[in-house]
Amino acid sequence: MEPYDENTLINLKGMLKTYRFDGVPCATPSPSLGPTLNNLPGFDVTGLLEMLGDAKLIIRLMEIFYQDSVNVYSDLESKISQGDLCAAKIMLHTIKGSAGAIGATELLKASILLEQNIMLGYAQSSANERFATTLRQAREAIQSILSGS
Repeated sequence: MEPYDENTLINLKGMLKTYRFDGVPCATPSPSLGPTLNNLPGFDVTGLLEMLGDAKLIIRLMEIFYQDSVNVYSDLESKISQGDLCAAKIMLHTIKGSAGAIGATELLKASILLEQNIMLGYAQSSANERFATTLRQAREAIQSILSGS
């Protein structure tokens, strides 16, 4: 079996849209997020705002992720280089959930891709670099929100 690549993944953006139980799409969020959070690269917070209704809470969740993700990639690489793929998969699963919880759609996709490659035995693949880049970009985007720039 070949490693998964970006083109074989399900289009997650379509899956992440929020729908009511009757199948009707939910209303688009109010502009209360402000232009910066609405246009944050690699993020889609539309569903979060619909669910939480509070931009400040979304920013607080992003801040917690930012603080908790300082050493994520180095810790992950350490687990992979030690051959502890089970621990690497657990870390990726956690990151995947956190990325989804803060609307980091690009990081979510990169986490899924790397997790699938590790599960198939491809611990060293282009997915590692993509994950590292996407994690760095997500952290930079969050930092821009936190610093107000």
